[in-house]
Amino acid sequence: MFRLNALFKCNLMLVRITHVAIKAQEHSALEAKAKRTQRRRTRNLAGGSNLYAFVLNNPLNRIDLHELYPWMADIGNAFMTGISYAASALTLPGQIIECVGYYMVPIPLVRDVVQIAGKILSFQSFKDHHWGWNKSYWGELGIPDTPGHRSVLNNGVLTSEDELIERAQTQSKGIGGGNVHYFYKASNGLVPDLLESLAQKLGVSTESGELYSQGIKRLTREVLFENQDGRVSICSHSQGGIMTNNLQYQMCRHLSSCIDVTTFGSGKLITNSPFNSAINYVSSMDIVPTVDFYGLIKAFIWPTPEVRFLPSKGFPFIDHCYDNKTYSETREQIFKQLREN
Repeated sequence: MFRLNALFKCNLMLVRITHVAIKAQEHSALEAKAKRTQRRRTRNLAGGSNLYAFVLNNPLNRIDLHELYPWMADIGNAFMTGISYAASALTLPGQIIECVGYYMVPIPLVRDVVQIAGKILSFQSFKDHHWGWNKSYWGELGIPDTPGHRSVLNNGVLTSEDELIERAQTQSKGIGGGNVHYFYKASNGLVPDLLESLAQKLGVSTESGELYSQGIKRLTREVLFENQDGRVSICSHSQGGIMTNNLQYQMCRHLSSCIDVTTFGSGKLITNSPFNSAINYVSSMDIVPTVDFYGLIKAFIWPTPEVRFLPSKGFPFIDHCYDNKTYSETREQIFKQLREN
């Protein structure tokens, strides 16, 4: 029995040794094959077995388009770095050129060219660029109107459509949720807007002024048809005040007598008008009303309820914005009185 166990153990040991020998032989064959394959891959390479010597063993950050000269790697890297720095350096000048084109160039086609040049320099997309001359238009919030009453809002220079719509929504909430008809006087940059304002102040007929007048006439006829004592309440700012002042020369007295006007920082103070009422609010630090120098001095020397000076809560000479604290607090008080009435 002892001899059988010893014989079995010997046979088992021989099997294990044979298995290990076979595995070692297979591994040796695979290793030799891998070496032969590697030698075949690198046999025809002039640079030897190092495949990334042409970029100084840094293939992620360096380039050598010819794959022949290791010293080209640093030149390529320096070139790409220079391009990156140049792009960064041109971003600010490009943005400045774009702003100059928008605010200072009065000719639409030239303005577009300047703006596009600025966007290209600053690596911006001009896919959403608004081409050509912006158009003025009438709009409303879509809420049912109060019978016998229409609320109107217009804007001044350098105002976007989104800003005007947001102001109309704020005014609607202020008067208790009523509808607001807004006239967007399209802005085409600082210089074009100022030139248009000057023309309107001198009484020159403009496209936006005619469109505004037609809309106001339509609204006044609607309210008078609904109620012979109906009213159209107009809230104007900046250039919008000049356009509203010109209504008295474009409408018959029967229609203008049902209009109540409120202006903020208007370029023309509306006094002694055929409107049912007109109140002009002027911030003491607002420089725009000084355009109507005679009207401003006259109101200052001979006070009138139609012109009300407000103590400024903003910066000297530039407290003109429609949404500044001085004007916004005054509007809140007006809206509160309207709700109570």
